[in-house]
Amino acid sequence: MGEISRGEKIADGLAMVTKQILDSGIYPTLFCTGGDTLRAVVKSLGLTAMRPMAELFPGVVLNQAMVPVV
Repeated sequence: MGEISRGEKIADGLAMVTKQILDSGIYPTLFCTGGDTLRAVVKSLGLTAMRPMAELFPGVVLNQAMVPVV
């Protein structure tokens, strides 16, 4: 495997912090910029899907996260 890029390390770190916040019982509204960051957060949280709710601005979509049923 190749070296993990600096951007991937940052995205993974942000995802880890996001998961820790949610695991502590705080449920904020999340705003992710950049596909790498969103992908890392989705992976970290184990989300199975995102459901688009509304386009707030051109290119800015409000989504509802779908969590796996356990």
